[in-house]
Amino acid sequence: MLRRAKQATPDRDRISQLEALYLKLKERGPYRTLALNGDWSSTLSRLDQTHPHFAAVTQVVRERLTLARQSGKPVQIPPLLLLGMAGVGKTHYAQALAAAVGTSHRQLQLDTAVTDAALIGSEKRWANTAYGALFEEVVLGEHANPVIVLDELDKALRDNRNDALAPLHSLLERVTSCRTRDISLDFQFDASHVIWICTANDPMLIPQPLRTRMKEFTIHFPSADQSIRIAREVARKAVTEIAPPEFEEPADDIGVVLGHLTAREAYHATADAVARAVAAGRLRLERTDFPADVRYEDEGASGWLH
Repeated sequence: MLRRAKQATPDRDRISQLEALYLKLKERGPYRTLALNGDWSSTLSRLDQTHPHFAAVTQVVRERLTLARQSGKPVQIPPLLLLGMAGVGKTHYAQALAAAVGTSHRQLQLDTAVTDAALIGSEKRWANTAYGALFEEVVLGEHANPVIVLDELDKALRDNRNDALAPLHSLLERVTSCRTRDISLDFQFDASHVIWICTANDPMLIPQPLRTRMKEFTIHFPSADQSIRIAREVARKAVTEIAPPEFEEPADDIGVVLGHLTAREAYHATADAVARAVAAGRLRLERTDFPADVRYEDEGASGWLH
């Protein structure tokens, strides 16, 4: 890599960057760990409780993890495509599943100006060339099987100059992804153990050849009872992530308050409520910390979903 770079460019800064990268790679060596959460069975069971409307997806992952345990071979989870309307909780579930597997993960928002360079690096002819997310997660990371979440796959940039989905034709196939090459470094590595989780609203906007490489699931909105259970877990997650350490865990009735909201809305509503509670000098949530439009107090009982 260094020899090619020195022959191709007189840019001393570029060569210096590659020398530093070479030393880092030499120190890390050629092998990476295949990570697996030793408590994955109970973790997935909890995922069934927190995301019951994704039970079919969780079951596929559970079966593949069981197979790996029984065979003694590496886990092979097929690329997953989660389809459904906005607000059904696809992104939230993808993040939770990545944590349940027990490996590192990276999320790319494809509804922004993301190009094919995001995954496999940019062309070396550009002065600001940079390696891609796969190189960073696999080669520079700890694990050979990170979870890569591609959010809003159907909204990816695709035109005559750039196609953000083009690299996926080879990356989603194990026979070709074992020889993945980062363009910016002209560096080959094995990305065949990467776990892909993709989300989309409209499958018709995704090229058919890519859809055939993924296992598709259509996710529907949860029932009223499921919504309350999900809201409770989202509220607890929000409190854990943003509240002071001594803040009390949300009571069960908070799930009733938030059950009519999407997971994203419930998280933000809880974050706002925690801020109000702390500002009021309390270390617990009360229903009044949530605004009236969230509690539906101005609509009466008929306005409730549950």
